[in-house]
Amino acid sequence: MSVRSTVNSLVQNIRRSSFTGRTDAYLTSAIMGEAVFEPYDGFLELDWRNAAIQRLFRYRENWAFYRGDQFQQMTKDGKKKMVLNYCRTLVDKSVDWMAATPPIIKAIPGNEYAADVVNLVLDMNDYARMVYDLFQVGSVSGDAYIQTTLVTGILDPTTGQRRELPKSEWFISVRSLNSAYVYPVYNPDYTRMEACLIQYPISTASPVVVALDPDAVQRNKALYSLYITPTEIREWVNRAEVPGSPYPNKLGEIGVAHIANLPLATSAFGFADIDPIKELNQDLNTAATAVREIMDYHAKPVTLIFGARASQLEKAAYRLWCLPADARVENLQLQGELTIANQYMEMIKLSLGEFSNTPMAALSEIPGLANTSEAALKTLFLPSIEKAKRKELTYGAGLVETAGTIIRIAEGFLDIPITRNIEDPAKATRFTVEFPSPLPTDQGEKLDILQRLLDMGLESKLGALEKLGVENIPQKAIELLADARELLLTDVERAKASAGAIPNLRALSLGSLSLLTGLMEMWTDLDKIVLDSADTVSQIEEQVAAIAEPETEETETPQEEEAEEEAEPEEEEEQEA
Repeated sequence: MSVRSTVNSLVQNIRRSSFTGRTDAYLTSAIMGEAVFEPYDGFLELDWRNAAIQRLFRYRENWAFYRGDQFQQMTKDGKKKMVLNYCRTLVDKSVDWMAATPPIIKAIPGNEYAADVVNLVLDMNDYARMVYDLFQVGSVSGDAYIQTTLVTGILDPTTGQRRELPKSEWFISVRSLNSAYVYPVYNPDYTRMEACLIQYPISTASPVVVALDPDAVQRNKALYSLYITPTEIREWVNRAEVPGSPYPNKLGEIGVAHIANLPLATSAFGFADIDPIKELNQDLNTAATAVREIMDYHAKPVTLIFGARASQLEKAAYRLWCLPADARVENLQLQGELTIANQYMEMIKLSLGEFSNTPMAALSEIPGLANTSEAALKTLFLPSIEKAKRKELTYGAGLVETAGTIIRIAEGFLDIPITRNIEDPAKATRFTVEFPSPLPTDQGEKLDILQRLLDMGLESKLGALEKLGVENIPQKAIELLADARELLLTDVERAKASAGAIPNLRALSLGSLSLLTGLMEMWTDLDKIVLDSADTVSQIEEQVAAIAEPETEETETPQEEEAEEEAEPEEEEEQEA
């Protein structure tokens, strides 16, 4: 082998080893949610990748504060620093406010069938848990994502091959994504998502990883990448592209809804609930740690000995010490006061509530709060209501976008006849999202106001039902009409009974209860009861009991059947005569 070939081989080995090292470093960071990994060189623009890395650093820092891991170093005496995790408490208050009762998706009047399909799909995907995860991820990181896809096949874990499902088993998947694994690509003015890269770690024991990248098993690093555009979809495991990729995007849309937690006018990405309180929480923990050290120091004070030797004394309870005339013993005492430190901590706590739009009523118990009116409660929790209104703008838009994607998949691929079952097919994807308030409502006060409006002729019964939040108003209207008819006919029958006539019990079967299954048959049986002036109450009860008891079939013996057959011709002859 020549010298030139030896040098070239050495250079290639150096390049290969350095490239593998960089690849492993990127993979490790990407698996930990700290960096974005390029499936191949030049896949991502440098500015876009740097912006994504900065965003991921903020995500990681926010989650550390939420988990209470912001203090990694110990104090001088080897103790862990004290953590009063107000970040988690305040974020959980905000999440519970928004997700305690899941948002309600409604269609325009006449298109209720479309909303029923959307709600059915969401319930099949554990809608309540998905919404809670969505608000938690958004509140901590500042961004949340909902991915809606049509699942037509599954990955066989034994062979690593994709197995197609029959069309009858296709289903729609709706899930909340970890914001650290999603990298959207927007147009220059941030008004439209042009593509989306989704990356998350997978098990190296998967047959897909073994087949595509055997070295990943040894390095114990495997990252799945999914790149979606409106026209095509590409998949990779590390740097190896999955067989069959790229393939056309039959849906024609990305299927990922990006939700900015608190919107920023200059960016497509949002502002987290935890962002303005991180530094305050860190200062509070520092002050609390200092106060704890002072209290620990004076709980076990240092003993000072003047004019004697320590070896002559024994520090213990119930000991009698003999000291020289000029000697004295005393403990080191705290000359200053902790009042200033406590006032500083209270000031930080108040600032935490102000900067996070959380009233102190949500953090501490206020006497007499149970007797507060609804208007006073809204005033007391006005900061939380203001923040919730800002979130409703972005989260509501994301849920509406998800509902539209579900409708397009359900009708275009699952053959669900949505447009044929609604009044306005052109607005099949027009939805509204209602966020229920967690504050208790005063139904009595609301009913009084509605009754006054009805008496003054300023409100209709239909409008009153809508303001009371009654669901399925057409069915409720039928029930109200049935009850009114029952009352009217009952009064008529009562008047007939007072005049000495026989009342018709059938009048009692015309109310809303008769709409329930089974009650109509019971009233039909009651028609068999014959009432006259000679019937007593006990006789009526016996007739009702006879109807309520199930009839028992009597079994006949063979001898009785033969006797009946012999008697039948005789009966026929008698009837002819």
